[in-house]
Amino acid sequence: MKGYVELTSGQHYAKLDNHTTWKWQGWNHPLICDLGYVQVHHFKWDKTSIDRIKLVASIRQDYAYSKEYEEMFLSLRKSRFKIKLNNPDFMFVCDTIQPKFEEYTKWNKLIKKIKSIWHKKKETI
Repeated sequence: MKGYVELTSGQHYAKLDNHTTWKWQGWNHPLICDLGYVQVHHFKWDKTSIDRIKLVASIRQDYAYSKEYEEMFLSLRKSRFKIKLNNPDFMFVCDTIQPKFEEYTKWNKLIKKIKSIWHKKKETI
């Protein structure tokens, strides 16, 4: 429950009047990138991560973002399942003890990059 709105498992969708805000039910979700931006901490990285990424990629359905998960899996496999935290393209900040949203200085750059990827993907659809 978030305020008076019930969130579904994983907090992906809201439950309103016993209906979820799934796109197939007529909702415009997820929100188009240019109309708004919300910070979401979504990914849990642990020893099960690679298997979970591979599993979602194998679903091969748009609702699961399977293409993106497959791209992530192939990229991780190419790097032997290692992520170089010092790669400037990833925009990690590694020198903080307890990361905080308001202390991250690269939000504008990161949002701009995400929007450019979103627009590039939209052009291929």
